[in-house]
Amino acid sequence: MTSMSKIVFKADKSRLLNRLVFGIAGGAFLIWLYATGVDKAFVIPSLILFAILAARGFWRLFQQYRNSELIILDENGITDSSYGLGFIPWGNIQAARIHEVNRFIQTFRVIELSLKDNKRFFDNKSYDRRLIEKGISNGSTGIWLNTWKLQSSDEDVLETIREYIYKYSS
Repeated sequence: MTSMSKIVFKADKSRLLNRLVFGIAGGAFLIWLYATGVDKAFVIPSLILFAILAARGFWRLFQQYRNSELIILDENGITDSSYGLGFIPWGNIQAARIHEVNRFIQTFRVIELSLKDNKRFFDNKSYDRRLIEKGISNGSTGIWLNTWKLQSSDEDVLETIREYIYKYSS
């Protein structure tokens, strides 16, 4: 069997910087609200929550900007850094599809991977995997690859993943 080459899907750094700018603007807005005397009972908890989420989010964006290889496919499986999934062997991937997510005021598309054995994936109890496991227990049907920050379209990524699943899944 001839092996397919390793394929790397890289981050679109302008999208990462755009997200960073919006995050900084959101923090500046909360600080402005605090400074203008808006009800402190609302603003102070919002600032604390923003600081916690921003620290994690900014760190992840920085890491993805520094190492722009977000999704790597090779004959062994998928290595994902877009959502922090880590390595998933082809033998544990049943199917892949594009899934549209509607949350509050935003809609976005992800590639959803259906796994043959969720327990095998969740044995690695990283923080990200625990969050994903909680999402699956709340009704999501699979794990997601984040494609909004890639240079490639989600259709191109999906087509390539399906080719690899066909070739290497056992």
